[in-house]
Amino acid sequence: MILALVGVGTVVFLKPELFRIHGIQVPVIVTIRPSVVGVGKVLQLTNTSDKIISSVIISAKNSTADESASYELASLRPGQVQDIGWMEWQWKLRPGDTITVKANGFVPIVFSSKQLGIR
Repeated sequence: MILALVGVGTVVFLKPELFRIHGIQVPVIVTIRPSVVGVGKVLQLTNTSDKIISSVIISAKNSTADESASYELASLRPGQVQDIGWMEWQWKLRPGDTITVKANGFVPIVFSSKQLGIR
């Protein structure tokens, strides 16, 4: 979720797939697919821009279980889709997860497990 201030003291929660700050937030789409090896789900990160995104960090956090993990990519080429599954970061996507994508020169973008269809 993204927090945005509207007026004084009012906070609005917006879905990143419906509201984007183009040119400021990391230009990616995050989706999931079943794992081929049968362990959890695979996160798919797609660069939607026409430029290379460098120093990409994908973080997962589950507050309920008090666990977290992260995975780093040197870069994502324009249009590139990067699969990140259990074998890459030893994380099983599950309900209650928050996925944050950070990269050089951009404001992080955050996705909830619910937004990704993980129930």
